[in-house]
Amino acid sequence: MNRIYRVIWNCTLQVFQACSELTRRAGKTSTVNLRKSSGLTTKFSRLTLGVLLALSGSASGASLEVDNDQITNIDTDVAYDAYLVGWYGTGVLNILAGGNASLTTITTSVIGANEDSEGTVNVLGGTWRLYDSGNNARPLNVGQSGTGTLNIKQKGHVDGGYLRLGSSTGGVGTVNVEGEDSVLTTELFEIGSYGTGSLNITDKGYVTSSIVAILGYQAGSNGQVVVEKGGEWLIKNNDSSIEFQIGNQVTGG
Repeated sequence: MNRIYRVIWNCTLQVFQACSELTRRAGKTSTVNLRKSSGLTTKFSRLTLGVLLALSGSASGASLEVDNDQITNIDTDVAYDAYLVGWYGTGVLNILAGGNASLTTITTSVIGANEDSEGTVNVLGGTWRLYDSGNNARPLNVGQSGTGTLNIKQKGHVDGGYLRLGSSTGGVGTVNVEGEDSVLTTELFEIGSYGTGSLNITDKGYVTSSIVAILGYQAGSNGQVVVEKGGEWLIKNNDSSIEFQIGNQVTGG
């Protein structure tokens, strides 16, 4: 008996559903807009999700999974256990102006999880905060074993804890920070952990790292940073103990 479950959004019924992890949604690209709605609809959806999670045996709240050619837009306050964008297939998550996405637990979020997957997160004027409800920094893998892209534009903000680009062998992760008041903050930042990682800061985009910044972490990895057109990467903390490595076990540039 299959006991592996995943939670997906049913666009027809407008509710979350638990189904077999082996189930794949077929059909055209679908778009889900996560925004404020009537009290009745909100209460029903949350109740349905809670019941389905109980039936599936999950011990925690739901993660937001965007996969199988799905596009999800966030323009209000939301909180999930994790954000999984491009798990087996292709997924796009847009955090728009007015959107404030945060975490509830200590789970790792992933963009481009498995081989041949492709995930993209566009933070376009919204905010994505990668800290749990206890204000603990949580990991974000961009390009785990697939291809992942994080775009921060139009005064978007990502308040990140531990960012890893190309976190596994074969993974390709790219972060683009573009435009004035577009900001990425990190504590630990690995650009090319085990795979390939690229950071591009342009047009007065701004990035900070406060604990460790590493380009090319493990053997076989590749890390690259491009800062141009008024972009800035500030690597500093209050006690001057930050560590910056270029080519920990390989070359980075």
